[in-house]
Amino acid sequence: MQSLMTTLILALLLILQIGCLAHVDKQDLYGHYEARTRNATATLILKRDMTYQQEVRFDNGDRVEAQGRWKYPSDLDDDKVELFDLYLLESDHVRRTHDYAIPVNKSLGIVELEQSPGTGISYRRLATEK
Repeated sequence: MQSLMTTLILALLLILQIGCLAHVDKQDLYGHYEARTRNATATLILKRDMTYQQEVRFDNGDRVEAQGRWKYPSDLDDDKVELFDLYLLESDHVRRTHDYAIPVNKSLGIVELEQSPGTGISYRRLATEK
């Protein structure tokens, strides 16, 4: 009996998880995000006017800033945010890009921009924009 109950609970959780992975609407993206690497913290603000602000602060006190335009869905892929002139976080440095598409994930109400899939570097939304 306990095994059946455990199976039902796991099945329900799986159904809820799948339901939360649906397509992300643009209004879900507006807000403040944060990403961390081993030596830096980056903030990214996606604004309703389709502009963004980015700041990367390094542990040694250095920082870089960027601002530009963003678009969703991207011309490259429906489930990506396309950002123009963004700093990409690497494990120990940043590099500037002209045009970069970031996969968007939404699970259980949490929105993440998976900047470098497979590396663990993701922007996680902390607050929505007002």
